[in-house]
Amino acid sequence: MAVTVKPAHEPPDGGYAWVIMAAYAFNTILGIQMKGIGLVFKDMFSEMDMPATDVAIILNLNLSLSLLLGIFTGALIRKFGYRKVAAAGALLTCAGLLLTSVATTFIDFVIYFSIITAAGLGLTAPSFSVAFHSYFRRRRSMASSVLSTLIGVVGIACPQVIGLLLREYGPRGTCVMLAGYALNVLVAAALLHPVSWHSRAASNPDVKVLVEDAVEESTPVDDFALPPLPVLMEETDADLRSELLGSLGSMRRRASTVSSYHTARRPSEASNTMWASASILDMVCSKPGGLDQAPALDKLPKSPSSKDEPPAPPRAPRTLREDVRLCWRFLVDFFGLDLLANPSIANIMLGLALGLFGQGNFNQFLPFIFAERGLSTTNIVNIMSLMAVASTVTKLLAPLLQRLLRQSSRVMCAATLVMLVAGQIALALVRDDTAVFAIAVTLGSINGFNIVYYIQVLPDSVPPEDLASAIGLQAVLGGVVMLVCGPLIGVIRDQSGSYDMVIMTCCVFTLVCITMWLVEFITAAVKGHGRGHGRGRGRVGDS
Repeated sequence: MAVTVKPAHEPPDGGYAWVIMAAYAFNTILGIQMKGIGLVFKDMFSEMDMPATDVAIILNLNLSLSLLLGIFTGALIRKFGYRKVAAAGALLTCAGLLLTSVATTFIDFVIYFSIITAAGLGLTAPSFSVAFHSYFRRRRSMASSVLSTLIGVVGIACPQVIGLLLREYGPRGTCVMLAGYALNVLVAAALLHPVSWHSRAASNPDVKVLVEDAVEESTPVDDFALPPLPVLMEETDADLRSELLGSLGSMRRRASTVSSYHTARRPSEASNTMWASASILDMVCSKPGGLDQAPALDKLPKSPSSKDEPPAPPRAPRTLREDVRLCWRFLVDFFGLDLLANPSIANIMLGLALGLFGQGNFNQFLPFIFAERGLSTTNIVNIMSLMAVASTVTKLLAPLLQRLLRQSSRVMCAATLVMLVAGQIALALVRDDTAVFAIAVTLGSINGFNIVYYIQVLPDSVPPEDLASAIGLQAVLGGVVMLVCGPLIGVIRDQSGSYDMVIMTCCVFTLVCITMWLVEFITAAVKGHGRGHGRGRGRVGDS
């Protein structure tokens, strides 16, 4: 009879978990304010007469580095825990914004805002997300809904708050105020208690598992399971660990039920130290004397197949080719590059990266676009608030619309991208203030639909066990595209002398994403029709 191993503790799903949700919302508000940083920078850059190319490099480098840093944030969270990483990120963000308030040159903005501030944002966002998902399991959907509603309401007020700060303190004083808010995120990070402090006893207390205690020593994240980092390991070490586990017999099979991730994704890591510690703890737990009467490792019975075998000859030194192969295997496992072997997933990821570049740059340069049209800061703030209101409403309607149309997230995302491109082209062509207001609000409403569908495309397209690797790889692709193509936006603005060409360039990148997905849709439909036609002819011949 198989033994089902259940966790010794369950996440709170309430109680202190709501404090974690509030802390997560507090940090997310900082991210919303940073998205509107163009309101602050447009006056600073105008006073400094900074070229649009430099502006594009500053903004795109900030976004790209915050995305690229997400790959290494997971390792830092595994090593130090989400609480310490979030605190470090809050301090970096505060220091970066304070230094940005006194920046006077292009290099100053690159170092203070594009590097230091981006590093802080790249550390805090994943840390709070991990803490939030650690505290909620059964009520995660309800908590996410409450969180989204709260953030949407606050997002409406953020442009108005930034406009008020600009009127009272100016752009550099506003940077100081944002730095003060970032310092308060340090208090929110202090509230991120390890989930084990507030966990409840499992519903089946008869099944006792000591594996979590062993894992927590090397995993400060507590009960939240992050994928382990791949390890470069020589074959001789693997053979020794396999021999030890082979001598433990049935205890290895029981340990294998603890984590299906290791067996499914990395069979060669069956000899990991976590597994060995799990087997030994289970063995000790079953002894009447406990740890005091635990048998020593050197007294464990050896595998029968290894009794009469001669000692293995010493292994020859690895060649350069073998070192390159091991390094490549490490990179493939670390970044999940094996996912790109699937053409459909590769097409999805590249399309998402191009779409993020197009729409992300349009949103970042939107205050500059409105300022070029002669709108005052007050009017720009009002437009952005109306766009936030429309986006919040349509985010609530997006799931209902998708259920009504019965289409996949990628189809819905592509459709909303087409509508965004149409609206952005219209914005580049019109000059009337009333028409600009109307188009901006329309773009805000469409953007709300697009955000909901965009974040669902990747989870709906990859297996659950590959989702963590897919998200990390997507962050890398998005960061690389931002880093490489970002200066192009500024060059086009400087050469054309108008942000209308910037809008068109953003639309081109978005259209490339739509075209890539459309070609795949058509190819899949043609292949499906061909297979169905072939099966139909086969049935006629058989009759």
